[in-house]
Formats: sequence, structure tokens, C-alpha cells
Amino acid sequence: MAIDFPSNPTNGQVYSNWIYDSSITAWRNVNTDTGIGTLNAMGLKNVVPTSVVVDSGSATVNANGFIEFSGATALKLNGVFSATYNSYKIIFSQQSASATNDLYVRLRASGTDLSASYYANGTLATASTISGVDLVNISQWTVNALHSGTGISHASTTMEVIQPFLPKPTTFQSKGGSWTSTQNKTFNLAGFNSNTSAYDGITFFPSGAGTTMGGNIQVFGYTD
Repeated sequence: MAIDFPSNPTNGQVYSNWIYDSSITAWRNVNTDTGIGTLNAMGLKNVVPTSVVVDSGSATVNANGFIEFSGATALKLNGVFSATYNSYKIIFSQQSASATNDLYVRLRASGTDLSASYYANGTLATASTISGVDLVNISQWTVNALHSGTGISHASTTMEVIQPFLPKPTTFQSKGGSWTSTQNKTFNLAGFNSNTSAYDGITFFPSGAGTTMGGNIQVFGYTD
């Protein structure tokens, strides 16, 4: 049954179990949705990093944690993992790249990347053929491929990182795709880090030294 909300509501006006939010010009249910970043049921909450560092280029972050970057040889997010959440979702969108490379990830703690050989990675890639890779004792995870070129050139990755802040091994799963006007690839990946330290940050960087990238990224925590 449709709800007959009052006309011309004011911000914060309550009607039954609903409250009017003028920032989105809509009514919110006070039992299940109290606004972006404050869900009181199981769901995702946006995470704002304490700082964002790029080795070159520039990066900006808004109040909701939406990060835009350009010309970066590495994108380093500090203070995104904490005791508040056990697991996280990361959405990475590449809009530009100066060369075609793999997209690598490292965990970081207190502003320093873990670059020792604690990582393991499995990859299933689909293009014109299907291929798989299984790597252990490596110094980073591979989560996608970055594409350069004129016209359409894009890659997107949805990554889930499990228990990075807990004193136990960290695991990840991701799905991604990359495409140009002449080639499309899809990826299913998973891996773990066997070190049992707590990590509060994460770094994204291309496999090729000196390659720059641009795009946007968001981090969300899974509420318990």
C-alpha cells in the first residue's frame, strides 16, 4: 500500500516510521535506513581514509570518502581498515593509464607497504581464451589489468578484503574487467596474505615502473 506522505515537508520532519532528509529530497525509514554511512542493519558503510598519498600526480577525497586521482604511479590509502569492521568492499575504476600493465595491490600499516613475500594469488582470466595463474610467495596481489590507448580504455574492479585489521591472515576476492575498443578481458581472482599483522591501509599501483593511472576509488565496511 502506498504511503501518503505530507506535502511540502521540512528537513527532519517525522511521519510514522519515516523522516524527511532534505539533502536527498526523500523520506528515509528510521528503522532500516538512517542515512549514508550510518546503516543500523547489516549493510555497507562508506569509509573515509585518514589520508590519501600519490607518488606522482594528484588525488582528492570528498566528505563521503569518494577518491578521484590522476597521473598516479601509486595510490596509497591510509586509515581505511580498523577494528570497526572485519571485512571491506573496494570499488576501483580506472579511467586512464599511460601504459597497459597489471594492477597490483599491497597491504600497508602505519604508512608503510608490506612488500615481503607473504602474498599468494590465483587468477582466472577470460578473453579470446581462458587462462589461469597460481602464484605463491610473491610480494603483491594482482587484481586486474590496466589498459592504455586512444578512445575507449577502462578497467573496473570490485574487491573484498577479509579481516585485514585482525591479527590473522588476510584474504581477498575480486572480480574485474578491462577493455579497449579492440579487446575485452574479465578476471576472477582470490588470494591471501599469510602474515598475521594488522593492516590499516592499502596501495594500488601498476606493474610497470613509471606507469601512471587515473580514475576513482571507494572503500566500504561491512557492518556486523
